[in-house]
Amino acid sequence: MKGIDVLNKSISYHDPEGQWPKFHRELFFHAKEPGDTAIYERVFLDNRYSFFGHISNVDSNRIEKGICDTMFFSRINGDSSISADNRKKYRLSKRAITSARNSYIFLYGLPMKMKDQGITIRPEVETDTFNHKNCYAIRADFDKKVGNDTWILYINTSNYALEGYRFHHNRKPNDGEYIICQGIIKIQKIKIPQIRYWYSNENGEYIATDIVERSRPFSWKKKNGTTLPR
Repeated sequence: MKGIDVLNKSISYHDPEGQWPKFHRELFFHAKEPGDTAIYERVFLDNRYSFFGHISNVDSNRIEKGICDTMFFSRINGDSSISADNRKKYRLSKRAITSARNSYIFLYGLPMKMKDQGITIRPEVETDTFNHKNCYAIRADFDKKVGNDTWILYINTSNYALEGYRFHHNRKPNDGEYIICQGIIKIQKIKIPQIRYWYSNENGEYIATDIVERSRPFSWKKKNGTTLPR
């Protein structure tokens, strides 16, 4: 098999009915870094309309942000009049919101997102042990216009489940991170890795954990700007 063959088999395992382009759910999850209490967050994804929304509570403030196509929205405690300092502090600039949208859609859309334009799957397939499991290792190169990264996907040799991945930004030797996936949560007929453990490539240091707890349908509408559901 070539790299693209292994990727296609992994996509068939995770998204057998091709639901990702129509994915439309609210995700409840929490994230935790060393020494920190868990941060509970809600993420809204509607891939049909490129809609992304995010709600979290930080410093006892309700922070809302999102984007639909090219329309951005952000609020702190329901107020869209936000100072420059608070936009920086809570990452509410257009650039930061776009980066958050791209990150969530890409990571929760793996391995399907590896078929996007600007990503080339190398033909060679290696076998490797990742998190004590036998895996195929396939490499993906990103064009400069979409990041210039190099990724390695570790795919279980038995059922083609995504066991984890590693990425390098290619700015300095051994930069970037690797992620171990654990468990599966089935959402809209898609098998999504439920837990992700993040580590540094450079020294193996633990960075963070994020866990998808549950999901539900949601609705949204455009009215004086894009509105998140309450």
